[in-house]
Amino acid sequence: MRKKFSIHSLLTLLITDIAFWAVAIFILITWRVVADKQIITRYLISYAIFASIWVVFGILIKKYKSWRKTSYKTLLLKVLITSILTAGYILYHYHKIYPDLSILTLYFSLLIVLCINIFAILIYQGYRYATFMDVVLPTYEKRHPNTVLEPPITIDKEKAKKLKQLIINNTNKETFDFLSKNTPLESTNTHITQTTHRLNIQLLTNYQYDCIINLSLLNNIIGINKFFCVVNEKLPDNGIWVCSFISQDVLQKNILNKYPKVIRKIVFYWNILCYRVIPKLFFFQRLYYQNKKNKQRYFSHTEILGRLSYCGFEIVKEEVINGITYIISKRKDIPQKQEPKFYGLLIKLPRIGKKGEIFNVYKLRTMYPYAEYIQEYIYQKNSLTEGGKFKNDIRVTSYGQLMRKYWLDELPMIFNLIKGDMKLVGVRPLSRQYFSLYSKELQEKRTTFKPGLLPPFYADMPKTLEEIQESEMKYLKECEVKGVFLTDFKYFWRILVNILFKKVRSK
Repeated sequence: MRKKFSIHSLLTLLITDIAFWAVAIFILITWRVVADKQIITRYLISYAIFASIWVVFGILIKKYKSWRKTSYKTLLLKVLITSILTAGYILYHYHKIYPDLSILTLYFSLLIVLCINIFAILIYQGYRYATFMDVVLPTYEKRHPNTVLEPPITIDKEKAKKLKQLIINNTNKETFDFLSKNTPLESTNTHITQTTHRLNIQLLTNYQYDCIINLSLLNNIIGINKFFCVVNEKLPDNGIWVCSFISQDVLQKNILNKYPKVIRKIVFYWNILCYRVIPKLFFFQRLYYQNKKNKQRYFSHTEILGRLSYCGFEIVKEEVINGITYIISKRKDIPQKQEPKFYGLLIKLPRIGKKGEIFNVYKLRTMYPYAEYIQEYIYQKNSLTEGGKFKNDIRVTSYGQLMRKYWLDELPMIFNLIKGDMKLVGVRPLSRQYFSLYSKELQEKRTTFKPGLLPPFYADMPKTLEEIQESEMKYLKECEVKGVFLTDFKYFWRILVNILFKKVRSK
């Protein structure tokens, strides 16, 4: 496999280099000698020779070694050495072979190739950095069931009194009452800290505490997922983890209240640009978070819940006290595989398709980051509303609601149609969580056919989950009896009439 990879890498870089020379030749011929066809031919021959020499020198100094395995400084040095050697060859052979050609033009072409190479290396390095290509991401293996090392003991009244005063001094009376009511606050197996560094958690003995409370805001912690994963590692099964943060809605309200009316909107939108838009841009995401250090970061309520779930915690209780959201969660499982998360406008979501195979559906983002990890939590808390959607779904953004209403978020699914993962009319592709809500019989029938862009839902307009299942079962049975083409043709026109004339919209 290594040999194949190196050959593939060599060919790719060789072709790329030849393309760079082609660009340089096009620029020079267009600019310098476009009027004389004979001169053009002589320049082309010389350029072909110099490009070949460039490639030979590049092979000799191992310039075409995989870029992924080479630092960008080494790549830049090799490109510079190749340029110097090629320039020396041009100078040595120029008067002998092509005395009638402009040496400045030849050198300028070499300079263009050098600049393009440097630009390509810098772009690749930016991509490499932005995608965490060189970062070894942690993986977590299933562990044996573990309980706390020592049985809990209630601390004495004097210590309890000091603890109460300490918590009140660092937070407030309402926070103490909340913690006292919902956590074993006065147990020797409860660890209370106020830290933004995960090292202070790593120093704890595994399973020494069955409850860890951090009074520092998550907004001031760099590497929240890593922090959560360390806490997960230290807690026994069903151990309690309490954290807090200020949501971006509260932070934005504070901004609007802080500044006078004349400039508050300007400051508000500037903050949205700096703290919500730029951090989500591909090349700026990692750079932004690594340079922000301990400055206050913006998080939506949904994102924090999603991060906790992603890192193996189950949400137990939430409470907002004086603008600060406190979350009590339980350690339920190991963290999921830690991967860089990119939250651009276009996303792909795993869905169950024909024969039960998982495929990626392409959509435009309508939810907050990490929203996909709390689907079960939202279902348990809010259940479903009419049309099979979640009631009061906090995961959906304000612009996402508008996009969903007019199906704008589903436009990229046309790519799934072209790929053949889906057809025009068919049952909606479902996530595992939604799929599990369906009856066994319907699950089996659903996986017999490809899912579709236009579901039978818009033909029948069912309201409850049971009615949705009846609608889909009716459609699938008709596909079996009358055939897919005739059934889809019939449903297509029914759906079109409902959308155009009955003003049916997605909810």
